[in-house]
Amino acid sequence: MPLFGIAVTSSTTNEMRNELTSVFSSALPAYWHWIDDFWIVRCEAGVTAKSLHEWIEKRTDITATMLVIEIKDGFSYWGRSKNEAWDWLSTYGSAK
Repeated sequence: MPLFGIAVTSSTTNEMRNELTSVFSSALPAYWHWIDDFWIVRCEAGVTAKSLHEWIEKRTDITATMLVIEIKDGFSYWGRSKNEAWDWLSTYGSAK
């Protein structure tokens, strides 16, 4: 099942962010949202960056600039956040 990163411009309102988070939590197997304006989502097999972007546009009123990018399994990450944020990411990648 593919992972995707989704970023929207910082001009996105709280209402738009909440709408996007709600759509992800109700329809996708898993998602990560510990940084404003950025999500990582787990999708069903066969989903592409383009099809996910189109799926989001059909289900939300978000008109902000948006980037959807596939994150390959085995990715590495590093950063600063709460432990719970890293717990989820460590399921799919590794801290290096």
